[in-house]
Amino acid sequence: MRNITVTSWVAAFVVTALFAPTMASAAEKNLGKHSQEEIKNACNSAGGELLGVSDLGSYGCEVASKGTMILCNKNQECTGYTPARTRAEHNRILRNLNLSAKPVVK
Repeated sequence: MRNITVTSWVAAFVVTALFAPTMASAAEKNLGKHSQEEIKNACNSAGGELLGVSDLGSYGCEVASKGTMILCNKNQECTGYTPARTRAEHNRILRNLNLSAKPVVK
């Protein structure tokens, strides 16, 4: 099971790296803090694909049908991404995952 999780996570980074030139103007928004369980539940509800948990504690979800992805670090700080062809804002990403906005602590 661990190999599948690590493989999924590596695959997500490879796909992101391959499309980085086309996603150069993709929107990237700070979404505040969200736990692994919160992302997992929201991802499943939205019909997304969990990206698993990396060895460094990062985790995320991709909702390909809506063109959104959320990646969180081990400190539960999450960033949302949308493709360059859309005009994204963090509320849209949160809405797609049925999450509510939380204050960003700096």
